[in-house]
Order: sequence, then C-alpha cells, then structure tokens
Amino acid sequence: MSTEAEVTTTGVKVELPKSYEDIKDLIRVDRLPHIWCPGCGLGILLKLLARAIKNSGIPIEKHVIVTGIGCTGRLGGYLKLDAYHVTHGRAIPFAVGLKMANPELEVTWLVETAIYWLLAVITSYMQPGGMMILMSL
Repeated sequence: MSTEAEVTTTGVKVELPKSYEDIKDLIRVDRLPHIWCPGCGLGILLKLLARAIKNSGIPIEKHVIVTGIGCTGRLGGYLKLDAYHVTHGRAIPFAVGLKMANPELEVTWLVETAIYWLLAVITSYMQPGGMMILMSL
C-alpha cells in the first residue's frame, strides 16, 4: 500500500495500492470504497479505463464519460472527469449529441446491456474514431 491515506466522504481511510500510482490523479479517492459487490469486475474496469485515458495522449480536459443506469453507470462518478449519468435509454442520443456538438471531445460511453453494445459497434463502424465504447459483462 502507498503511504498516503485519504479519508473519504464515508469516513473510511483509503490507501491506493502502488499499482494505482500512475492514475491516482484520475481516481476520486474521496468516493472510495466503491459500491460494487466483491468479485465484480467493475473495479478492474475502472482502473483499466483510467489507465487507457491517461495513456491515450489526449488531454484529460477533453475526455467526457457518458453512462446510463445500473452498476456500470457509477463508473463516471469515480473519475475526476466530466461525467454525465443519464436516464434509461438516453445514453446513446446523449453521447452522440455531445460528440456532434463538440467534436473535439473524446466521448467515452459506458454501457452494460448487449443491445447497447450492438448499437455501439454499429455506430463505431459508421464513424471510425468517433467514440470509445466499453461494455461490462
């Protein structure tokens, strides 16, 4: 564990492991511990997403996260990025509209249902490089 510990909004003292050193500036430590069930892969996805954003070479202020409902929808709240948590069925039009209105943004759309994933794949083929799409299995 690192030597720096932060007290979160829940009053719990949290220390990030050394493997988070490269992304600790993207993680909202004050919101930890996370709400996901033990054994859930969303904590790992959070770490990988933060690392991908950090390694993308795109300025952090250009990244935006769009999420829908469900457990995956909470990912954006643990990152120090602009994040939009929208109502059921609105993530697709919101993310597309955000990208159309501000094309220089890197819009990351996080989904968890297979139908959204299918639509995301179709969208990414229609506009290559338009959006990075992740899915929680």
